[in-house]
Amino acid sequence: MLSIRHESLTYMMKQNLDAFAEVNIRELEERWQVLYASNNEHDTDQVGQVAYLKGFYIRAALFDEAGMATVKNFIAYIDAFVRHRRETDARSRIPTDVKVVITNYTNLDLEFEPDVLGHEAEIHAGQEPMQAVLKLQPPCQSRRFLVVDFDVGSDGKVKVDFSGETYAYREHFASFNVPGIYVDASGGVVERDTPDCEYIRTLPEASLADEDQVRWIIDFLCAKGIHKTVYAFRVVAQAPGDATAAAAFLAKVFLETRGVQVLVA
Repeated sequence: MLSIRHESLTYMMKQNLDAFAEVNIRELEERWQVLYASNNEHDTDQVGQVAYLKGFYIRAALFDEAGMATVKNFIAYIDAFVRHRRETDARSRIPTDVKVVITNYTNLDLEFEPDVLGHEAEIHAGQEPMQAVLKLQPPCQSRRFLVVDFDVGSDGKVKVDFSGETYAYREHFASFNVPGIYVDASGGVVERDTPDCEYIRTLPEASLADEDQVRWIIDFLCAKGIHKTVYAFRVVAQAPGDATAAAAFLAKVFLETRGVQVLVA
């Protein structure tokens, strides 16, 4: 994700990009293998989304040289767009000495030296509060991600729920026989027509001591349909009675599935 924070750049950004590229935004997306995203005012899933933020999802993996090169090339393109806006629109108020600060999802500077394409990407679990990375809403009608909630109990059990954009993954849930229910604000099961209820998918409660049950959860998250898409992890609670087992489970999940973000509620 590449988010852009500058009022003059984001004002009428889609129209200005169309004019700069001399193609419409859809053709621009296809040419660069990106998706343009424009937030509304709501952070429905409370994952740190910034109201009215704009930016791009870039189809590239930062874990290899080709992916990093793709990201660098697109950043260079946006830099050319900034220069174009400054030179063609006096009202843009973009200074000639504008400084571009590039950070990765740990909020640390992203290595961007000539001929250096790699950087270490880390998730620092346990920080309070944690820096959310999902600041851009997905370019879909609901503007929501799939959010995975891990509720780790003191009895050594873990409950895994899926909320947010579950509809896009309905075939994947069905193939694993994962049922859907409606819940109210307190998490209680309610009827579909209950006001302010939400539809979620929920996995059977699993024991952290049972390797097969833990492996089933991870395999579900790694399977085609969810893996390599954009989704958030949210840890609802950590077990005071078995903190070691809980930490080991969460570490395994984040390592094997490359979860996008850890959010501590």
